[in-house]
Amino acid sequence: SYDRIDNFGRQSPERLVPGLDELEPGQRFMRIFELASFESGRSITLEATKPQSVRSVVSYVAEDRGPESSRLLVKYGVEYGSPWAIAPMRLILPPGDLLMMRRQLLNLKRLAETT
Repeated sequence: SYDRIDNFGRQSPERLVPGLDELEPGQRFMRIFELASFESGRSITLEATKPQSVRSVVSYVAEDRGPESSRLLVKYGVEYGSPWAIAPMRLILPPGDLLMMRRQLLNLKRLAETT
């Protein structure tokens, strides 16, 4: 999404990095996520491990739509801990995640259409 926020300024790859597609459950993603499950070439599910008061899970599923078309579906869920301890996060996380995810999906679309 926005590298300055998600990757602490480190630029995201613009192409597939050899070996990056070799996945294993528990593997780290973007510093706060770990790989919960995947189906090669079809889906990937990540779970946020920080902060511990909030549980976030995001799944990406590629849907085949014919020989030259596909669709990427995203499902995002958040489970909050104590309602009082993390009240500000309820106001910040959903719109922030929506903004970041939109940017991420636009980047994936652009990369998919140029390869």
